[in-house]
Amino acid sequence: MNFFNTSVITQSFLSWLAVLSLSTFIISLLLIPWVVAKLPSDYFLHISEEKTPLFALNISSFVLLVIRNIFGIILLLAGIAMIFLPGQGILTILAGIFLLSFPGKRKIIRLLISRHSVQHSLDWIRGKRSKQPFIWP
Repeated sequence: MNFFNTSVITQSFLSWLAVLSLSTFIISLLLIPWVVAKLPSDYFLHISEEKTPLFALNISSFVLLVIRNIFGIILLLAGIAMIFLPGQGILTILAGIFLLSFPGKRKIIRLLISRHSVQHSLDWIRGKRSKQPFIWP
């Protein structure tokens, strides 16, 4: 009897995992091209570190920062999963890192965008939306 309950729980967990995987796949297919098209072509030339200390934020800015970081973590984890599952793994990881706030973020972004395959993918997405390609550092 106990084995049956474990099997049901495992099956339920796997079902939720499949739904989450499919959801993040669909969201990344829709959201990433839209965001990439909205960025200015010189965006990667002006990447800057956030310098606002947490104690200087008002409550609404702090709540937005927390929500942005939670969404960034979700995208980062989904992107890592998409490396092994169907989806735009590296681009989803890049989007997640953009949303996160942590020291060294600029260095990781520069490392990712220095890859020719990432640059080509981002420029291809912009071309599909009739936008100029990015100007790379």
